[in-house]
Amino acid sequence: MNAWKKAVRGMALASTMVVATGAGTAAASPATGNAERAKRPSAIYHLSQINGYGARGWVKDNANDGWCVQIMIRWYKNGQLRDTDLSARVCGQGRWTSFSLTPGDRHHFKASAWKTYLRYTR
Repeated sequence: MNAWKKAVRGMALASTMVVATGAGTAAASPATGNAERAKRPSAIYHLSQINGYGARGWVKDNANDGWCVQIMIRWYKNGQLRDTDLSARVCGQGRWTSFSLTPGDRHHFKASAWKTYLRYTR
């Protein structure tokens, strides 16, 4: 399946994030000893475009559990973190938002690498 069109499902605690690297892979960080382990939030995100010039897609909250979700992208240039962007937060089952994020706030640049996180907050 085309990695750019593949929807990735993520389940995590607030301190845990699902990571997608520039190569299009995904991995989840393990949660460590939290009393709320049984109450994991659920969300889906889709990247229709991601490259050194920007990222487009959407994020959707799949559970009405008090958790909110958003996309966080860290843009790197020559191995150094240069910029971090956040999409709008989505709260409540079935709610979603689209996003279009670019590296650099005032002066845009072409990123040589990036990491995409599915970020959960209360």
